[in-house]
Amino acid sequence: MLTLQQLKSTDMIKKSDYVGFHTGFLITGFSNSIVLGNYNFRKYTSFEEYDEALSKGSRHGGVAAIVDEIAYLRPFLSKYCHKYTMIDPKHIRTSGFAFAFRKGSPLVSDFSTAILSLKEDAKIDTITRRWLGPEGCSGDGLESLGLDLFTGLFLIVGLASSTALAIFFSMFLYRNQHILASSGSIKKKLHDLARAFLVNEKDDTSKHSETSGEMALAQGPSMHKEDS
Repeated sequence: MLTLQQLKSTDMIKKSDYVGFHTGFLITGFSNSIVLGNYNFRKYTSFEEYDEALSKGSRHGGVAAIVDEIAYLRPFLSKYCHKYTMIDPKHIRTSGFAFAFRKGSPLVSDFSTAILSLKEDAKIDTITRRWLGPEGCSGDGLESLGLDLFTGLFLIVGLASSTALAIFFSMFLYRNQHILASSGSIKKKLHDLARAFLVNEKDDTSKHSETSGEMALAQGPSMHKEDS
């Protein structure tokens, strides 16, 4: 079990981080198999202690990772899925749980047949999810991005847009204050302002076209000289 920082076992060796495990877990042989550094282990007895230790971190009296059987870590993950994740079991070779029988017991064949049947029918996955919980967070438990998270961004964009519009209309009215000062009716003033706005738009478009044409003419002779 690792925190969301996705620390690797090599990082633990360099930093000599503490690793937690459940009381009674056979940690010695397992730690040698995955090379967990200088054996800085701490024992815990409950999921709450796991959570507290991982939240503190190795440098503050906690641990950087928890080592335990998958059957115990899956329920822990289902409870604290938003805070922690688990290393892919493929990277850690362990045999897992097993059944022990007396030599020559007739139950061996029955158990083997039943387990193979569960694997072939994919029922083992259903049983695992039912008893051990899902591997990750369910869709309902995930924190989605709501509009309230973007309130600040919306306020900034809205304020900037409003300021730009206010400046634009202030400059436009200042340039056409003679229309506002005229003796015409309000309807006529609005009509004249709209016409002035359209005229300004056309002038800006014409200036842009003329500038583009001048640039093309300025480049023409130089291109002609190069061709010659």
